[in-house]
Parts: sequence; C-alpha cells; structure tokens
Amino acid sequence: MRSGSRFLGCAAALLMVTGGAVAEVEIPTFARDIAPILFENCTSCHQPGQSAPMSLLSYREVRPWAKSIQKNVSERTMPPWHASSEFGEFSNNRSLSQDEIDTIVNWVNGGTPRGDSKDMPAMPELAAGGWALGEPDLVVKYKEVSLRGGGADRFFDLVAAPKLDKDRWLTAVEMKPSNPLVAHHVILYQQELGGGASPNGWLGAWAAGAQPMAFKEGTGRKLMKGSKIIADMHYHPAETAQKDTLSVGLHFAKNASDIEKELVNLWIMNNDIDIAPGQERYVREAKYTFRQDSQILSFLPHMHYRGREFTYTAKYPDGRSETLLHVPAYDFSWQT
Repeated sequence: MRSGSRFLGCAAALLMVTGGAVAEVEIPTFARDIAPILFENCTSCHQPGQSAPMSLLSYREVRPWAKSIQKNVSERTMPPWHASSEFGEFSNNRSLSQDEIDTIVNWVNGGTPRGDSKDMPAMPELAAGGWALGEPDLVVKYKEVSLRGGGADRFFDLVAAPKLDKDRWLTAVEMKPSNPLVAHHVILYQQELGGGASPNGWLGAWAAGAQPMAFKEGTGRKLMKGSKIIADMHYHPAETAQKDTLSVGLHFAKNASDIEKELVNLWIMNNDIDIAPGQERYVREAKYTFRQDSQILSFLPHMHYRGREFTYTAKYPDGRSETLLHVPAYDFSWQT
C-alpha cells in the first residue's frame, strides 16, 4: 500500500499514512452509513412511480450507480438545492452536509461494501399507489395529451370539473404527470362558477424535483363548489412521440374549523424585460409593499432560460434591510 492511495475492495478499514504513523479509518458501509443518507434525502424521488429515472431503495439498485452518485453529490448537483446557505433556513432543504458527502465519497473509494443487513434502517414509507402523501381524498384526472416527437415546447390548458357538494378547504395538493420525460411543469388554479378567475385561485404547482404541496397546519386554500380546476401544462417534447396523463390528488381538511388562515399568493413580477444583444449582466427588480403584518411561508423564484440569479430582500420601516433568499445559480429545470 503506497501512502494509503490504494485499497482492497473487501477491506473493512482504510489505512492512511499520516506523519509516519498508520491511521485506520473505517470504510463506510451501505447498510450502516449510506442507506440512511439516501432514505432521508433522495428516495422521495428515487423510488418506483416517482420522477427520478432510477430507484435507490436497495444495495442492488444503488451499486451500479455508485460512481455517478459520488460525482453528483461531490459537485452538489444532487440532491438538487439552489438556495445559498448564507441566508435563511428552509424546511425543505435537501442538500447534503459535507460530512454526508465525504461519507458517500469514502464508501465508493472504499469499494462500496454492503455491510451487515442488521444495520439497515427501516425502509422509507413508499408512495401509496404512487402518491407521496398517501391516498388523496379526491383524485382529478385530466384527458391524455399526445405529443409529436421533436419541435418547440408546447403548452396546454387542461380543464377538469370535480363534483363537490360544498366548498372544501385544501390542505395538500399533489400533481403526478404520467410521463416525466416530457412534463416540464404544471400550474394549477381554479376558475369559479360563471368563468371568473378567483383572485386567490392558484392551488399549487409541480415541476421536476418539486415536492408535493402540503400546507402549514391551520392553513388552507378554499376550493369552491362548482369551480373548474385548470392545469396549465408545459411540455418539452422528446425525440419520439409521447403521451402524458396528469392526475391531481387533493387532500381536504376534515372540518372547516381546522383552518385558521387562508393562504394567498403575491405575484411580485416584472415583465418589462428587454436584454440587449451581448449584454452579460441584466438586472430587473420588482417590489411589493405589505399593508399589514404578514407571515411569509414560502418563496418560488421563477424565471425562464435566460434567468441566472435571484434575490429576495426585505426592507423594513426602520431602514433595515435583510436578504431572505439568494439563489446564486438559478436553473429553470428545477422549480423548488
């Protein structure tokens, strides 16, 4: 062994030469060290029926992808997370710590040992019938969309009219396209009886990598009796003809009294964009003034292919300024 730079694939420990002394470093195993990281951060998408291209629930499934996993976690492209750690803490942060990344790297470099099956953590709860949040109270299924191979992106407004016997409070919304290969994103909103758009009609959204929208306890969105649910679908065609069917799972509050606050959306936008040819950095701003004390529950920074960076800044009445969210490398492919 030369300076600890070579290893035995079946070894249980890695020997490193440091300052003339031989230090023994235990090689991580899949059962004890890797599976807990994957189950906590990766398998919500990397399981059958979800958007990821392969399942990572077992050693047999993970082992062929070991080198790719090592590369992607080392470069922090997986799990996808684009908010700067310098500002704010977010409940859906799925980025790995440096210790977790080092554990995966050392496991691959150490020969990807399986370990003792007794060390395996409990299997994560799998999506029931493909539903990450469990069986919905109501499933809305849209008509099938057929896409020819190639060509420009395509957009559809799909319409469904769920038969509700009364107004209901939504506590969670989960959108499930059948073909993630071509489905880029969907925006879901309601159109009230008579065709008018509800001022707070936005119900939720889905894009590759996004988690189902489970609302904070005590909050909800009102779905009106007789309203239609519009699914604004964005597809980017594959090389061959494809089909997709969108299903939406709705979860309702058991009692209206369970809802203390109605969720609303603020569309803080700037559509006045005119980028000169060759311009390297183009900055636009949009702002909103709160007229009452408010609680912000989430942000959804959104631009298209030209977007590079996004920052939310709060300016307080006393003159203070605070960065609430910074996305230094915005990626249109991931809407988080």
